[in-house]
Amino acid sequence: MKEWANQANPPNEGLHKRARNMERALERMEKLKRPVIEAKKMDLSFTQLDRSGKDALKLIEVNKGFQQQTLLKEANMLVQYGDRTAIVGRNGTGKSTIVKMVLGLEAPDSGVVKVGSNVRIGYLSQTTDFQDVEMRVIDVFRVEVPVVEGDARHILARFMFYGEGVFRKVKGLSGGEKMRLRLAQLMHQDINFFIAR
Repeated sequence: MKEWANQANPPNEGLHKRARNMERALERMEKLKRPVIEAKKMDLSFTQLDRSGKDALKLIEVNKGFQQQTLLKEANMLVQYGDRTAIVGRNGTGKSTIVKMVLGLEAPDSGVVKVGSNVRIGYLSQTTDFQDVEMRVIDVFRVEVPVVEGDARHILARFMFYGEGVFRKVKGLSGGEKMRLRLAQLMHQDINFFIAR
């Protein structure tokens, strides 16, 4: 308004007066700080009841191949209680095969894959599917984690399933939401060896 008042020919005293009144009103207003909006985060913490033995997993001189292609040759690995281990490599170098052998889905051609004493494995696959996609999120969760509905809703909220979201059918979930649901199940089961792929 000041700018308009100054550009008027002759300068417009009425606009100057209105501008001054607006400035006074703005000065009297309570100034609030901009709210800090935090990104939603999952609350991740495993509930471990019993620990495994010292040696959780051993691969001893393991050989494995498919159709004349050797993936693993005399492979050795030791994972002990409390270790965090990553298996890295290019596609087709045997990472998934190691996981399958640990889970008992594949057998080595030779050598030993030994899961330690008192080890209970929880596995989170990069592709998570549920048997009955017509079931609701809360019901699928409670199949694996037997808790009352109120507790289930509270737990699922920590994995970003809020309000009516727990009553959505599994078939309507995205890939990431299915993984969060599976992770919620795993983190509330009695496991002490977690594998994510």
